[in-house]
Amino acid sequence: MSKDLIKWDLSDFYNNINDPVLDNDLQDLVKLAEKFNQKVKGNVEKPSLTSKELLEWFKEYETISEKLFYLQIYSILLYRTNSLDDEIKSFYSKMDEFNVKIQEKLLFFNLELNKISNNKFEELIKAPELANYSQALKFNKLKKEHQLSEKEEQIILMKDITGVSGFIKLYSELKSSFMFDFEVNGEKKKLTEAELFAFMYQEDKDLRYKALRTMMSEYKKNEMIFTHIFNNILKDWDLESKKKKFTKPIARRNLENEVKDESVEILGKVTTDSYKIVEKYYNLKKKILNLPELHISDLYAPVGQVTKKYSYQEALELIKDADEKFHPELKNIVEKMEKLDHIDATPRKGKNRGAFCANGKLKHYPFVFVNFTGNIDSIRALSHELGHAFHAYYIQRDQNFINIGISLVVAEIASVFNEILIF
Repeated sequence: MSKDLIKWDLSDFYNNINDPVLDNDLQDLVKLAEKFNQKVKGNVEKPSLTSKELLEWFKEYETISEKLFYLQIYSILLYRTNSLDDEIKSFYSKMDEFNVKIQEKLLFFNLELNKISNNKFEELIKAPELANYSQALKFNKLKKEHQLSEKEEQIILMKDITGVSGFIKLYSELKSSFMFDFEVNGEKKKLTEAELFAFMYQEDKDLRYKALRTMMSEYKKNEMIFTHIFNNILKDWDLESKKKKFTKPIARRNLENEVKDESVEILGKVTTDSYKIVEKYYNLKKKILNLPELHISDLYAPVGQVTKKYSYQEALELIKDADEKFHPELKNIVEKMEKLDHIDATPRKGKNRGAFCANGKLKHYPFVFVNFTGNIDSIRALSHELGHAFHAYYIQRDQNFINIGISLVVAEIASVFNEILIF
């Protein structure tokens, strides 16, 4: 790989989107899902259900879900770094439709699990052979009062292809197409949004302001489109939440995160009541920077002189050194991900802005996506996502597939912890 282009290698999944193995997997998944549907549907809620039967069906359901997940992750990772490539866009849409096709065959399973009598349910979750699935059973039970009929759930799956999923794709492709003309010290540059945003961390106040104005001008041109996208996604969430009998839109997210509405409300209130702390912080920053007022372009301004730019390799070495001091195994994980090319770091046209970590295959290493621009915030973002990678690595190593999901309220612990180790 060129030292100037740090991008990931997705051959853990497939060689490319025309790989014959991929086509075979698609065909196999259809057969597996249809067979599972025909064999199991209508039998889960029977009083005669045994724990051994349910274990067999759970394993089949898990196998199908795992294979489907890998296809989805592969298409997402490709798309996030190539969102302007017509062939990859088409493949991504195809995988969206394929996902719905398979999910339609599997929907009944979780719905029927919630039709099991309470006595039978208590018996099943205590069965030793179902120990690896008891948490999944309990979590599914929490959703019972919000589940719709199978037909209604299928309609929601199908409409999301052209609804929410369609709007999210439009948003990603539009943002990824942005290239900004920006002049610095007489030199004209054509920058991605991630590269332009890096100027928000510069000491020069005028340069920061110019970078923000340049960025916002592009958003202003597309204001109507962005407004339409956001409004439709919000309305879709609101309507579906009402249909599923949630008391408020956020309650649906809270259920997914396994937290009580009251806990989130308390958190919100404490945060709101503490706005004055943030206000004091920015007033102090304004004073230190000797500014008459703090503009939004000054929020990321450095305090003191920050002139050093870091190469990607320098940043990675800093992170590995800090992680090794905590535990050598963390450094080993980063080195293995580096060797496998599981980190995509170079900003480029068609690549989404932002950062995330995604699971790889079970018992394999995760993937990290960042837009590295050489400043301190880039190092922070890289260390943050590698923290997620540590979490993903251990959970994929130690858990069966159905238990690898990480809720939002837990997910940020490892990532922020790794930031603290570095900084």
